[in-house]
Amino acid sequence: MTGVQTCALPIWGKPFDSKLDPDHPWVGTGLLFDATTGPIDANRISVIEVVGCERGVHLVGRTTNNKLEAGSIHLCKTHLSIGGPNDALPNGNRVGGHLESEGIPAATGADVYGVDNLLTLTTGRMAQGRDVVFEPSSRGNTLLGVRVKNGVTHLAPPAANRILP
Repeated sequence: MTGVQTCALPIWGKPFDSKLDPDHPWVGTGLLFDATTGPIDANRISVIEVVGCERGVHLVGRTTNNKLEAGSIHLCKTHLSIGGPNDALPNGNRVGGHLESEGIPAATGADVYGVDNLLTLTTGRMAQGRDVVFEPSSRGNTLLGVRVKNGVTHLAPPAANRILP
């Protein structure tokens, strides 16, 4: 598992200004579980906050059977990625938390390529249809969507994944 990357650039324009800076460069990954050279298996990880990155949390390779509790993953372009376009290996993970874009254009809550993962999520202010995206390789995932108001996109075959309100 690699370390946490911080972004030194201000997200909110000027100090004490709560208007999002539209020109903020969203860069880096906040928390990367990189299991491409060896498995990351059967861990319990608690994260209070991941903020202000291109990708908040990313599970890669044989990241399996872990429990990740994230209080808040926010102000990211993509808040949570489970796998990638050529990586459907992350499986059996249990991920819970709140994903909040704060109005970033085209923001995605969770982008899911892996299989048999359990997601217990709430989301806020993602792009339409991008609270959770089940990519073509995703199978057997279950979303317990407590609040996913902007919708879920299914690119996987019908009934490949489950959503429980």
